Amino acid sequence: MISDAVLPDGRGLELISDFLDEEPKLPVLMITGYLEEWDRQEQNMNLPLLQKPFAVADLLEKVSQLLKNH
Repeated sequence: MISDAVLPDGRGLELISDFLDEEPKLPVLMITGYLEEWDRQEQNMNLPLLQKPFAVADLLEKVSQLLKNH
């Protein structure tokens, strides 16, 4: 699952948490253009983060790593 850390109707972490409650081994990648919004709680969950803007190759590499590790 890929989610932005900042969503129009709430925080991405809340969305991710709902999915992880149902499927704890779900591979997750957070993306953000607002690194200052990435708070301690999100950092403590130890989720991989890709900062925007990013190149498609960087996204593909992160997704590949996630899938390889799960």
